[in-house]
Amino acid sequence: MSENKLPRALVLFSSKEDSNLFQDTLNEHEALKNKMKDVEKITTLYDSFQSGSKKDRFSFVIAFAPAADAGDNIEMQEEFYQNYSVAPVFAWVANSAAQEACGAVTKNAEFIECAESDKTNIGDALVKAVDWALNKLQQVTKDEVEPSFQKVDTDGSGAIDKSELGTLSANLGQPLNEE
Repeated sequence: MSENKLPRALVLFSSKEDSNLFQDTLNEHEALKNKMKDVEKITTLYDSFQSGSKKDRFSFVIAFAPAADAGDNIEMQEEFYQNYSVAPVFAWVANSAAQEACGAVTKNAEFIECAESDKTNIGDALVKAVDWALNKLQQVTKDEVEPSFQKVDTDGSGAIDKSELGTLSANLGQPLNEE
């Protein structure tokens, strides 16, 4: 990840109401507004996913499900959440009633509780989620991405040149040709 590029936060919503609540909270909660300056925010709704629109370029995922009946929605929209749960950094910001459903749908995700209608509490929970995700992303990068990159970058230049890419590709069973 380039030093001057912001991490991309994908925020998932099961409904337009959740999306609107997120946006209202973002507009009113100063700490959240400031925290979101540290990331590039991308959002998607379950309805978009159902129509075939899937996001595929993001650094981490935050699933936002504040409603008291969110657990039912999560179970019904399981495919949506499982599609994005392959991300190494995934956090739920959800009502406590949804915690069991969140855990059943996404393994190894962080769960941060929020109250359904308290925008201050929701904003605080979202700030906590972004902080957690940024720290976890940094840890994953340090512990997993950098060592893998260094194995391929055999000359230590900080970039993968044509020769190193050719070696990697051959080691993966797909040798490159001159084209």
